[in-house]
Amino acid sequence: MTIQGNTIVDLTSPYAMWLNALGGYLLIDNVIESPAGQSVSPIHVRNWDWDGGLSNAYILAAGNTFTVASPYSFWIPAGRHRSRIWGTA
Repeated sequence: MTIQGNTIVDLTSPYAMWLNALGGYLLIDNVIESPAGQSVSPIHVRNWDWDGGLSNAYILAAGNTFTVASPYSFWIPAGRHRSRIWGTA
């Protein structure tokens, strides 16, 4: 799935994107402005499918702009790290 060229401001939730690990994602040239003082990562990847099985989460990210230091967070069952992020911001 390609998510490209979006501007997201005034979040009403800590997360701008909640991505379930059902395939690869391309995040390109997006701007995500979190509220002042927020430290929660606005891009959250859930590395577990709805049927309870382990899934892969692959993200290629380039040219994105964030207002928090750590823009990505992953939910991964203990001992099962299979998510990967390539690229910058």
